[in-house]
Amino acid sequence: MFSAWPDAVVAAAAAPLLVAGAAKMLTPEDSTNWPTGRWWPPAPFGPRLAGGAELGAAATAVALPGRPAALLALAVYACLTVVAYTLRGQTCACFGGAARSTVGPLHLACTSAGAAASLAALAAGPGTTQGGLRAVVCVAASAVTLAVLLVADQRGLVLGGPLGRPGGGLLTGQSDDAATDPTERVHEVLLYTSVACPSCKSLHQILDAMEPARRQAVTTTVLGEDEQLPDFLDGLGLPAAFGLNATGEAVYAPVSGIGAVKALIESVTIGAPAGSTETPVGDAVHKR
Repeated sequence: MFSAWPDAVVAAAAAPLLVAGAAKMLTPEDSTNWPTGRWWPPAPFGPRLAGGAELGAAATAVALPGRPAALLALAVYACLTVVAYTLRGQTCACFGGAARSTVGPLHLACTSAGAAASLAALAAGPGTTQGGLRAVVCVAASAVTLAVLLVADQRGLVLGGPLGRPGGGLLTGQSDDAATDPTERVHEVLLYTSVACPSCKSLHQILDAMEPARRQAVTTTVLGEDEQLPDFLDGLGLPAAFGLNATGEAVYAPVSGIGAVKALIESVTIGAPAGSTETPVGDAVHKR
């Protein structure tokens, strides 16, 4: 019987924290779908703070001897389960810009499984001289986690909810053919931002640097501090946007987060001449 299994479990639980923390620290701000909200700091400070905490927790769980390591892993995954429940329906920035999706049942299942495994390891009692084993298992599990994420991101697989980029899903009422038709193009983007959203300010700075013809394809609605997104965008964070085709019909699912919105705008088919007169972000800006 493998008596050191509690140590292996603790090290395996630390691996996703290590990968997630490194991803948040290394991913540029404009590629991170960091959710906006009242109870957590905005990008870029928010992802860096969370990433640093995850890296620290992973390293500590591997280094600590005995039950304290399992207790730490249990506490971290219990917190992540609460966070996942709170953020359900919001954009996912768990692993920076990789495999972006919305927080859903899969996130809750994974964090709950991590908490349950850590609890089992705590009850069994990890050893006090298994630092080398934990390090090896953590590195191996991190490599597996990273490989899964890279494959999922490259193939556009859905990890927990509709992907936060064009083509990841459909608006209600659209046919499946629209999602798989490679000729369906985005001609206009309807963008929603808020005066109280730090990420929205960062997005506007990014859009200001884009070519005028592309900016003219964006129509922006600026919400007041107490205003909410329309019902059909319920559950999304800010900034949020969706694309329209040449006939004014919605294309694919709405997206949210700086990275996803930027990718949507960059996918716009530009019909205006490249040398057109420079204008502010969007042909129209509606303040409500």
